[in-house]
Amino acid sequence: MSTAAEDETSLTTEATAYPFEFRGNGFEYFKIWIVNILLTILTLYVYSAWAKVRTNRYFYGNTYLDNSSFEYHVKPLQILLSRLIAAVLMALIVFGQNFSPIISLSAWGIIIVLFPWALWRSLKFNSYMSSYRNIRFGFDGKLGELYFIAIGVPILSIIVLGIAAFCISFVGSKVLTTIAVIASVIGFYALYPWMKKLITAYMLNNYRYGRTPFAAELSTGSYFAIYGKAVLLFIASLLIVGVIGAVVYSVAGSGITDVLRSMKENASGDNDEAIGAFIEKLTFIFIPLTYIWFFLLYAYISARVRNYSLSQTTVGTDISLKSDVGARALTWLTVSNLLIIIFSVGLAFPWAKVRAARFYAKHTTLLSTASLDQYIASEKQEVGAFGEELGDAFNLDIGI
Repeated sequence: MSTAAEDETSLTTEATAYPFEFRGNGFEYFKIWIVNILLTILTLYVYSAWAKVRTNRYFYGNTYLDNSSFEYHVKPLQILLSRLIAAVLMALIVFGQNFSPIISLSAWGIIIVLFPWALWRSLKFNSYMSSYRNIRFGFDGKLGELYFIAIGVPILSIIVLGIAAFCISFVGSKVLTTIAVIASVIGFYALYPWMKKLITAYMLNNYRYGRTPFAAELSTGSYFAIYGKAVLLFIASLLIVGVIGAVVYSVAGSGITDVLRSMKENASGDNDEAIGAFIEKLTFIFIPLTYIWFFLLYAYISARVRNYSLSQTTVGTDISLKSDVGARALTWLTVSNLLIIIFSVGLAFPWAKVRAARFYAKHTTLLSTASLDQYIASEKQEVGAFGEELGDAFNLDIGI
């Protein structure tokens, strides 16, 4: 009788790995990108729909799995209307800020109310307009569930926070009040990992490939663990900065004390230049360190969430996904891409985007216990004449 470990080993050895691959290059995409920008400007934003389609077709068409690329079937006119509606709403917000706050607030209200619907339409539309080996993807998520996640949960959390604040106002002790306020704020922000899990589960559990559904068993505790470790890293960084500051102060304490004493005794006059130089040195040291640490935390959370979410995702009974993005590698990609874009005055953006696409493809693998060719053939028979009726899109840059 085989043990569970032997069964797991057997299952792993039988699965065939199909790595994703991105075959585009920066110069090819640069030609598309620069034309898109120029025509979008010349047509006063109208060409943005065509630019979106050209960009997606390039990236889909250069993303390969088992030597077959993905396809993007959207026609520009299908998304032009949604772009124009979005542009009108943004114009009303800008106009209202200068002339009529009521118009601005109304536009914001419309955006907030319509956002879940727009996201839902975008998920359905973009999935159906994407295909692999002539089989289209689909999305079967319910609109009501998305409204609950996107609007209901935040409103409930605000209500709970408001009730807590109301109760706190009757507490006489300042110490207890402070503790209660801090606990309420921490509890409010602790909802973010839960919401992240809800929206990720909503998306992954409602996609399908042809008729075969995606499934992802995601644990809320795993998301809290990822974000909790990030918080601990942040606290550790503050302690390190404090220790470094204490060491610097002990070494150059007399000089710092003199400057601070000068600031207190005479805030203007001859000491202004010394004070300015002192603050400038501190800024020069701490701002770059702050940005670097921000990228490290961002990379850590993004890599861990992506790896966990995809590792829990299956397609039918034969296919699973794997992601092995490293936090340090993602940090280097993010920081280096940012520097490339800055020092090229934006002209290297196409190369940065291609590098990111190649990076994520390289670190994503499909595992199948059945032959992928046989699976595709059986899926085509299963789909048969199955089809969908879809109207125009309200296109957002969100998808698989």
